[in-house]
Amino acid sequence: MIKEKFKTVKTILEGFPNSRDSDRKLIANFWLREMQGTEGTTDSTFNFLLNFAQGNYSLPESITRARRLVQEMHPELRGNRYEGRKRLEVETKVEIIEIKTDDLHEEKIFDDNFFGCHALNS
Repeated sequence: MIKEKFKTVKTILEGFPNSRDSDRKLIANFWLREMQGTEGTTDSTFNFLLNFAQGNYSLPESITRARRLVQEMHPELRGNRYEGRKRLEVETKVEIIEIKTDDLHEEKIFDDNFFGCHALNS
C-alpha cells in the first residue's frame, strides 16, 4: 500500500513544487487523482465525504507518511520548510516524552492515593 502511495506522492511532488511545503495541497492533489476513477472530478461534498467514510480515498496520515519517505530519500523534492520541520520534529518528540512522563507520574500519584485511602478505610 505504501509503495503505491510513494509513487503517487513522488509524482505530485515532482510536478507540483508548491505541494512540497503544503500537506493540504499534496492531499488535495492526491485525492483528485483518486477521484478521477470514480464519478468524475466534480464530486459533491456529500459524495466526497461518503466515499471518504467508505474508505475510497487514502487517509491523510498515509499520504503524509509517504511524503516524508519520499523527501527523506529524494532531497531534491524537499520544500523550503523541510529543515524547519525537522527542527520542530525534535522539539515535538521532547514534548511527547514530557507528556508521557508527566502522565505516568500523575497516574502513579492517583494510584498511590487511591490505594492508600482504600487501605485506610478497610
